[in-house]
Formats: sequence, structure tokens, C-alpha cells
Amino acid sequence: MKLIFFVGMPVMLTRKHPLLLEADVIANGVLGNIVGMYPTPEELSMIRFEVDGVVVHKLQCPPKLLLIKLHSYHNTLVNGFPEGVIGLPPLHASLRLLKIPNLSQASVTVDQFAAVPAFACTTEKLQGQTCHDGVVVSPLDRRRGTPAQNTVRRVIL
Repeated sequence: MKLIFFVGMPVMLTRKHPLLLEADVIANGVLGNIVGMYPTPEELSMIRFEVDGVVVHKLQCPPKLLLIKLHSYHNTLVNGFPEGVIGLPPLHASLRLLKIPNLSQASVTVDQFAAVPAFACTTEKLQGQTCHDGVVVSPLDRRRGTPAQNTVRRVIL
């Protein structure tokens, strides 16, 4: 598994982790920025190199937590963390390949963080969110479906 992220990267949470069920502010579609990870890169086994003046840390194993500062949350969400910061653990998922004849006994196991880069978001993912930095609507061929102005009105609320 390759996890490519950087401190300051905007992310969107795609799923609520079972360990965070009690946290009402965490849901599918919540936006935030990565502010760090636990353990720190220095505490993990890693390879450090530089590309065009940018320091890259290639970790040998994923961190236990991604530290994410949620947008629009200014109270302390987790004791010991700064305001609006949560620790997101990776999700563990297993899938049996029963429908594939030659691989019916095989399974795939994945550990991944339920976050995706959020440099841009679709109007469907932004429903119910307030956009403070502006909205860009690209002209599309809309022969069917919802007119663009109605979609944007729903997003900006």
C-alpha cells in the first residue's frame, strides 16, 4: 500500500471509523487538513531523501494515526490534542474472492485511512457544507440532470 500525503494537505473523510462512532462531528464528507501523524516519521522506520528541494519521508510501515484538523470545529474534540484535531486510525477490511473460480479460497486484506485528497470536490460531496474560499463551476454539457445553478445553490446554503 502506498499512502502519499503531506502536512497541510486538504482531505475529506470518506467513512466513519468504528472506533470514532461516539464523535458526532466525524462523518462521511467532513473536510480537514492533515497536521501530522502518530508516531512521528522520526519514530518510524523510514527512508529520507530530497527531490527538487522537497524532503520526502518514505515510511516502511504506515502510522497508527493521521492527525487531521477538521474545518469549522474550534473546540477540543480529543483530550490532549489541539482544538479541532482528531486522530484517524486506519480501517481494516477483508474481502473473500468467492465469485472468482480460481481464487475462491483467496482473500484480500487492506489497512487504509478513510480519507481522500480534497483539493477539489464534486457538488454531491459538498452538499451541506459551507464554502468559504469560493466555488468554481466549470461549464458542462448538461442535457439532462440538475441545472448547475440549482446544484450550487444547494451546496452554498
